[in-house]
Amino acid sequence: MFLMTVVATGLGTAFGASYTVGAPGGSWDLKTNYTRWASATTFYTGDKLWFQYSGVEHNVVEVSKADYDACNGSSPIATFKTGNDAVALAASGSRYFICSVPGHCSAGMKVQVNIRSKVVRCRGRGIRQRVSVCFGAARSGRHGGWYCALLLESTKGDVYILSLSSFFR
Repeated sequence: MFLMTVVATGLGTAFGASYTVGAPGGSWDLKTNYTRWASATTFYTGDKLWFQYSGVEHNVVEVSKADYDACNGSSPIATFKTGNDAVALAASGSRYFICSVPGHCSAGMKVQVNIRSKVVRCRGRGIRQRVSVCFGAARSGRHGGWYCALLLESTKGDVYILSLSSFFR
């Protein structure tokens, strides 16, 4: 039971934070200032964006930087239409989202999200390293389990496995 509690407690930290786009004062709508909203938050790999909106009135389209600047949703990277869409921020860099309903993007319904890698500074060496924590399910015959790995990636691109654990039920 103790092991289950430790694992459950660590899951929230390992998977990152969840952010409702536009919250707390808004959602994915025509009223929210998304430039201000995004600039108030530092996003990291492993975080998740939640787009909440009326699926009848809006959508979410991930686009390139050029299409973001031009408010052009005709060549989407991804399209979301449910009104309650989750987008995982798996890699560092910039991602661009717009509402492709005519006039909405040009009215400000677009957001650029800049994602940073989780970085730690190793004591004594001064080497910056990126931390990746991965969880996954695997099934072997009748047995299923969870695997947890703590990986460090050096600035040279070398990857080190610091810890590998398995939990079977």
